[in-house]
Amino acid sequence: MKLFFQKAQWFITHFQMLRDFAARNFYKDTESIQVIRNSSFFDETYYKRNNPDLTDNKDLIAHYFEHGGFERRDPSEFFCSEEYFSINPDVDKSSINPLYYYETHDEKDERMFSTIQSERGDHFPQGTQTISIIQEPAPPVHKRTAVVSCYFHDGKIPDSLMILIRGVKEIADNLILVGDCPVFPSELEKIKNYVCYAHFERHNQYDFGSYKIGFNYARKAGLLKADTADELILINDSCYGPVYPFSELFQRMESVICDFWGINGSKKPPENIFKPHISSFFYVFRRSVINGNDIDDFLNAIHGKYDRSKVICLLELEFTQYLQKKGFIWQVTDKKNEYNIYLHPLTALETYRLPLVKKKALKGNSEEVLNKILSIISDNCPELIPCIQPTYTPRVFQTVFYSRTSEIDSRKNKKDFR
Repeated sequence: MKLFFQKAQWFITHFQMLRDFAARNFYKDTESIQVIRNSSFFDETYYKRNNPDLTDNKDLIAHYFEHGGFERRDPSEFFCSEEYFSINPDVDKSSINPLYYYETHDEKDERMFSTIQSERGDHFPQGTQTISIIQEPAPPVHKRTAVVSCYFHDGKIPDSLMILIRGVKEIADNLILVGDCPVFPSELEKIKNYVCYAHFERHNQYDFGSYKIGFNYARKAGLLKADTADELILINDSCYGPVYPFSELFQRMESVICDFWGINGSKKPPENIFKPHISSFFYVFRRSVINGNDIDDFLNAIHGKYDRSKVICLLELEFTQYLQKKGFIWQVTDKKNEYNIYLHPLTALETYRLPLVKKKALKGNSEEVLNKILSIISDNCPELIPCIQPTYTPRVFQTVFYSRTSEIDSRKNKKDFR
């Protein structure tokens, strides 16, 4: 009897571990992997291109099913494993691959696979509000106006966003911050010295919805007039930065003849996967574009809710094409397509001194590459290191991350902190 109770107690204590083990192994069969293979959300070319650490002889579908999904790697441009686990924490705890779960359960459960689709009242903490602040605009010095798009689920403006805001404010006279989320009113104290306008509201249109709100305010408030701004910047919070000052990048682009430009994009997308376009996380529009109403028309045509695939296909890819058809010339900082900020973040930092690092670009790199990236960041913007989330990369990143954090703490203690 005593032995029975000891076994029962062990089973109760280790129930979660046993459940997870059983779940993982139950679903690891040929039929289950076939579900991933047949999913419209698995793009083998995308998965290989965005995970350069995987060798050619790996079965990419099996890798995503058994490892990649749990490491928060994305199976395609249109499904975010990290986001799915965030919305559905019970799936995260179940140890079932997120895409497999979505394909086999979601039609019945009516689950959401993107935060942009979620309307649950409990998704944002109680006490968060739809709220705005308006302050006196600054006089034109740099002659730039910037709109920063952001999203955070806990109602608190993250430190990484504050670092980005401060960096943008160094090159823009007036900064407009728009969040696709409610916020705790007390958080507005953090930004009052940096923004002329801020608005937080769940609009369900990703960064383009925030760009629309911010742009319309800038137009209405006279922040885009010829005597106020020569350039308009649109930037979202999907990046860490600035690692290097934005002023370096703007100085390099001064001599480039174009009407608008961005940090990342391609005039000749690989394998014709996408249309030529600029990535939506960073745009700069010059006076020739701002003078007309073309941006106004495109943004104000955005109505209703958008999921991830709609935002990419109908907005991000089409925006550049739309302006190009209007006769505007565009450019990206990498004119020769020698790097891609998503695929080669180290090259972008080390060789081209780009100020931003895409958060998801930290996935799939070796310990050596990650260590170099973090070393560059800690040497140039050490306050960013504690903001970087280990969950954006495989487990190897956690070792590198914590070693870099310890090194910075040591430098602080020695008063050698830059």
